[in-house]
Amino acid sequence: MEAKQEIERLQKKLADGSLPPDEPLFVLRSQDMFADKFVDLWANQAQCAGSPEGMVAEARQLAAKMRGWSPRRIPGRPGSIADA
Repeated sequence: MEAKQEIERLQKKLADGSLPPDEPLFVLRSQDMFADKFVDLWANQAQCAGSPEGMVAEARQLAAKMRGWSPRRIPGRPGSIADA
């Protein structure tokens, strides 16, 4: 999901009360050289826990798109380019 779409989705959830405004969130960006690995790990764990297959498949597709993103960077090091 693109950033704009995800922001709009979360704003709707906040507005309708289905997302608590004080719920902690952690955002991974495709430029983070570790993001795709964490999304893959999440998908594996979600599948093992019995999450809906469509949700797991969507996460795997997102991880694949993240792997194709360029440039990839080391988190917290602006200007760094990681050798993926």
